[in-house]
Amino acid sequence: MNYLAALPPLLMVLFACATLLLDVAARRDPEKRYWLVWFNVAGQGLIGYSLFRQWQVVQTSPEPLITLRGSVNLDGLALSTNAIVWLAMVTLLFISYRYLEIVHENAGEYYALAVFAQCGMYFMAAGADLIVLFLGLELSAISFYILVGFTRADRKSNEAALKYLLLGSVSSGFVLYGFSLLYGASGATAVREASAVFRQNDAFGLLATVTVLSGLLLKVSAAPFHNWAPDAYDGAPTPITGYLSVASKVASFAVLLRLLEVPVQTAHSFAQEFVIVAAVLSLTVGSIAAITQARVKRLFGYSGVAHAGYLLLGMVAGSQEGVFVYLLVYAIMNLGAFAVLTALRRHGIAGEELSDLRGLSRTHPIHAALFAVLLLSLAGIPPTAGFIGKYYIFAALIRTDHVVLAAVAAAYVVVSLYFYFRLVREMYLESGEETQSIAASLGVRLALVSMSAVTLLIGLFPEPILKHAALLAEFAR
Repeated sequence: MNYLAALPPLLMVLFACATLLLDVAARRDPEKRYWLVWFNVAGQGLIGYSLFRQWQVVQTSPEPLITLRGSVNLDGLALSTNAIVWLAMVTLLFISYRYLEIVHENAGEYYALAVFAQCGMYFMAAGADLIVLFLGLELSAISFYILVGFTRADRKSNEAALKYLLLGSVSSGFVLYGFSLLYGASGATAVREASAVFRQNDAFGLLATVTVLSGLLLKVSAAPFHNWAPDAYDGAPTPITGYLSVASKVASFAVLLRLLEVPVQTAHSFAQEFVIVAAVLSLTVGSIAAITQARVKRLFGYSGVAHAGYLLLGMVAGSQEGVFVYLLVYAIMNLGAFAVLTALRRHGIAGEELSDLRGLSRTHPIHAALFAVLLLSLAGIPPTAGFIGKYYIFAALIRTDHVVLAAVAAAYVVVSLYFYFRLVREMYLESGEETQSIAASLGVRLALVSMSAVTLLIGLFPEPILKHAALLAEFAR
């Protein structure tokens, strides 16, 4: 057993359980709950160091980093996914404390559930066995079901959690049935052997492709399986919406790549045609529906559907490094944007309507300017990280003779400019009443400044990230 490969999830479980125990003691003195945040920050420091050590070992060792008898495999795909999920988790810790104070829900199980979700996503990223993948999917999903409905006094949050639970259960059923077909046809639970069934043109292969793809496309909020996303995004606590929009999507795409990368790249295969239809539908539904939204988090929910379409096109083009780059820049942009949305929630103001952004450029010019940078990057405007991500996907599509798909994707970039610029217009061109200061804690400001700076740095100097992505893709093969 390779203990380094098993160390991060062990640390996650230990810190999550310890957080629950410490929360019981902290309830006698609510002021001590502040230390739960720093306890988890310290835990993430140790987890981050263990992930860094894994990266060093994979770089220098000719042998793959595996554990649990080959059921967990730390390759480039797993390393990059776990790094992005870790970044999302650290950002969640920085932006949550003040928000939870405002909504009167500052409890230790919030942090513990977020870490349990992180543990599940670790196994989603590194799982080389169908059983490990499914256990990871369920551990993260169950944690997110609870987190979406964490603000118990908010009826909208409860409704969103129920809808997410029902549709997520359907997704799990599809995935589990598909995995059973893979096992029945291949006689193995190892991903490498079982995924060969997807390349068969018989009934088993087609049915397994439909069921597994349907379940996983729901997880990444791709159309036509996206219905849960806008409601879950809108009803969940804002920091959890940011965490869910990034970490869950990244980990679910890791499962998609591990299982279906080769079948999706095979020209004229059923899997490729299925994914192309889902990608175009995601771009269409996500972009057009986002135009009509009056609530910011619902707008980001539909824009997330559109971004899933771009990522699916990256899979069709067979550009694993392009998908890596897009997932990284999407995570950075979204985490920074949700740091701003978290700060908008203050006493008496939900901060979830587009109108709540009015006059932000006059009352908080730095926050407005950094938020505008992130929105421009989400739209794909140079010189930002979002432009680099989209350029990499489009170049891969053209290189693999998917010119029509590249043209369709480029057309929807124009549509996205409209709904992202609606937010910029509200901040800079619409007049609003003078309101109390936004709840921009030190953690929120740190997350916003760092994510905005990285967004610009990647856009201006993309070479290190592109080289890193190419290296990770090489490790993954």
